[in-house]
Amino acid sequence: MAAKDIKLNPEETLGHVSKIAATMAEVSVPGPVPPLSPPTSPIDVALNAVAAAAAEKAAASSEALATRGTEHSAASTRAVAAMQAQEEKNTGKITEIQSQVLQAGITNL
Repeated sequence: MAAKDIKLNPEETLGHVSKIAATMAEVSVPGPVPPLSPPTSPIDVALNAVAAAAAEKAAASSEALATRGTEHSAASTRAVAAMQAQEEKNTGKITEIQSQVLQAGITNL
């Protein structure tokens, strides 16, 4: 009856999600920050403050990115499970309707 079967491919979908989460984990490693230098001048003190702030922001950004990847992966897994459940429910309803149509003798849909 249907011209084309539309089927969820959970393995492929979750494979893409896993690749994205892995990439997010890879890039969530903080980048290099200049080391603090001995504070021998006011400029050194200012540069140390900037380096310390950069290190703090890099660590916070990395943690947020790593957490976000994990959260998105979990949400995607739940979404795929929900779509699979809905697909099974829809398949059951379609099968039921098709049998009713056959029982009624309708041949033209």
